[in-house]
Amino acid sequence: MNIHWGGYLEDNSFGTHEFIDLCRLIGAEPYLAGNVGSGSPEEMRDWIEYCNHPGGSTLSDARAANGSSDPFHVKYWGVGNESWGCGGNMRPEEYAAEYRRFSTYLRTFGGTKPFLVVSGPNGNDAEWSRGLMTGFRRNNPDGLSMHYYSGGKDPSLSFSTANMDDQLSSFARIEQAVIQQRALLDGYDGGRKVALFLDEWACGIVFRPKTKLATENCGSKAPCAARLPQDWD
Repeated sequence: MNIHWGGYLEDNSFGTHEFIDLCRLIGAEPYLAGNVGSGSPEEMRDWIEYCNHPGGSTLSDARAANGSSDPFHVKYWGVGNESWGCGGNMRPEEYAAEYRRFSTYLRTFGGTKPFLVVSGPNGNDAEWSRGLMTGFRRNNPDGLSMHYYSGGKDPSLSFSTANMDDQLSSFARIEQAVIQQRALLDGYDGGRKVALFLDEWACGIVFRPKTKLATENCGSKAPCAARLPQDWD
């Protein structure tokens, strides 16, 4: 059961193989995230072997038996997700120590070197990013992901012009957050080599009560989603 997304019962009908197939259909590079909060380095290391080792090991042979004789060559791996919140409620120094422990075992399989991405700040949280960069002790990751949500004050089925204007005005703050986080990373030894990802962003809404949906799509989100890349172009 997924305790973070409405108590949804996960039957794994859309798993690793289905996700890789989807990425190939749409021409996207797969990006998978391991469970640091309640998982183990062994679990994530085995997932990488399952995906990338060509064959001959127990895990790669299991992949072949499941329908994919060729390795997936997954390059991008998130080492945890939102570790400041639902991914473990950790302090930055705690998570940095977990990253150092996990990364020790996350190796190259089948010639595909994993590009390791750590759970960066919620919004423009400089304290979190500084704590990480200090805690890595120069064992820097390949990338750092930041999440920034443009929260909304209206429910999905009704919205006001004033509240939409307020939501759209957040885009300038997001741009400043990216600039400031980039400068923060660059101030550390080896920090310029750490890629900065904005890998979660959305226009938020006030969820309707008693809905089983963890998120809802609505007309007010469409112009919001279209506007951000135009503002940054």
